[in-house]
Amino acid sequence: MVYLGLPGINALDIKSWIEFIDKVIAFEIGDYTKKDPKIAESNIGKLNEILENYERKGFLKTFSLYNGYIEKVVLKGKDENGDVFNQQDVVTIYNLDFCNSLTAPITITDDKGHISKHYKTEVLCKLLEIQRDLDVDGRKKKFIMFVTVHSKFWEEEVDVIKIDNDPLFKLYIDSLKKMEKEEKNVRLLKAYFCKICKEHFSSRKIIPDFLPPIYYKGIGKNNKLLCFTIVGTFHGNPASTACSSQDISSFLKSTFLTADDKRIFNYKTVNITESENATDSIELLKRVDTFKKIWETRH
Repeated sequence: MVYLGLPGINALDIKSWIEFIDKVIAFEIGDYTKKDPKIAESNIGKLNEILENYERKGFLKTFSLYNGYIEKVVLKGKDENGDVFNQQDVVTIYNLDFCNSLTAPITITDDKGHISKHYKTEVLCKLLEIQRDLDVDGRKKKFIMFVTVHSKFWEEEVDVIKIDNDPLFKLYIDSLKKMEKEEKNVRLLKAYFCKICKEHFSSRKIIPDFLPPIYYKGIGKNNKLLCFTIVGTFHGNPASTACSSQDISSFLKSTFLTADDKRIFNYKTVNITESENATDSIELLKRVDTFKKIWETRH
């Protein structure tokens, strides 16, 4: 199994999943405050040491560690050190910890000094295209993708983004009118993310199935995050898109999950009726139609 993502300088993802992972493609900026290059160098070195130790002990077959923001490394094709981004294997686990806005632009400077603007959804699309185009059996191109974003950004951009052109989403948005601002906005974010990901995945011949998002408090004051989980399955049929059989309306009308130090449970609020979700991750995966029809029957 191959992991691609941002494990952090302590490699907590890798430590948690090490018995399942063979290869790692990691990204790390080192110091997100950009105040001290020495801190960044030290932090990246710490992560590199952990990964080297796992490789030396035989827990990992190999790893790649790129210095820079994942968006810039993947879209530009190289990291801050000039190392070329290279993915040759099917990724099994993506952990894309964006933490902030999906829609705020980032700037990338190419080798000739030209500056261009890009968005986080573009790196998502690029990763899907790399996975799609790998010359391997399509039955192996199945994965789990975690995408974490900050719930607060929606307050600034909710009036800019239009997601109400689809009758299904419009009906859902109308059902949120009586909710308090914070509770309404996080559900708008859920709907928006579902809509754009469904389009991006399907147009790249990958079936997306959404598990219940986890809405939780991160480190720091008023730092509320939303972690989306997508089951991705390549479907190389003659059609130009891949279609999911998931009932999106039921997904939108179900609760978020949340967590404390002891357990994962359903997040409940007032002024809306939502159906409860199972809280066991294995049980949730087994309920996905694609898992039952494709994952369990193909190797």
